[in-house]
Amino acid sequence: MEMDEQPQSPPSRATWSLLGVWFFLATASAVGAAFAPYLLVNYPALLLATSPLPRHLLLVAPVLDPTVFFALGFARRLLAAIVVFAIGWKLGPRAVAWVEARWPRIGAELHRLERVFGRVGPVLVLLPSITIWLLAGTLKMRVALFIPLAAFGGLGLLIGVFEFAEWFAAPLATVIAWVRAYVWEATLVCVAIVSASQLPRLITFVRRYGRDADRHAS
Repeated sequence: MEMDEQPQSPPSRATWSLLGVWFFLATASAVGAAFAPYLLVNYPALLLATSPLPRHLLLVAPVLDPTVFFALGFARRLLAAIVVFAIGWKLGPRAVAWVEARWPRIGAELHRLERVFGRVGPVLVLLPSITIWLLAGTLKMRVALFIPLAAFGGLGLLIGVFEFAEWFAAPLATVIAWVRAYVWEATLVCVAIVSASQLPRLITFVRRYGRDADRHAS
C-alpha cells in the first residue's frame, strides 16, 4: 500500500497540539535517560513514567512493586503509541515526508515498512515501535484495531522484561548496587552522553517546529 503524493492543506491546530504533546513526551524521555541513575536510586517510578525504554524497564522491574510497574509502564507506553498514531493519522502522507526531512534514516525505514504494511500491518503493530505506530496512523489503520494491538504489544513487552528481570535477578541486583554506590558519577556520565547525542537534535527540532508553526499560522 503506497502513499500517494497529493497537495495537502496545512496542518490543523489539533495536529500542532499533538506534535506539542509528542515533543513533551520526547523531552521527558531524554531528561529521564540523562538522569536515569539518580532516578533509579531515588525515584524509580518517575524514571518509568518519563523514559520507559526497554533498558529502564529492566532496571526498575526489580525495585518497583509489580502493580506499579505494569500499570505505569502500560499507561505510559500506550499513551506514546496513541499520540504517534494520531500524528500519523492527522498528517497522512506528510508524516513520512516530515520525518524523512529531519531523520533520513527513520524515513528510509518507514518507506521499507510501507511496502509490507498492507500484508502484515497487524503483526507489525504488535512490535512496540514508534516508526510502526506512525506508519499505522499514516496508512489509516482502523483505530479499533490499532489500540488493542498496540496495547497487547506493550503488555507483551512489559511481561517479557519482567520475566527476564526475574531470571537474571542476581546480575541485575549487582548492577543496581553499583549504581547506588556511584549514583552521582553515573548520572554525570549519562547527562553528558544524552546531551551530546540529543541536544543538537532537540535544538534543530525546536527551530523547525517553530518555523513551520509560524508559516502555517500566517
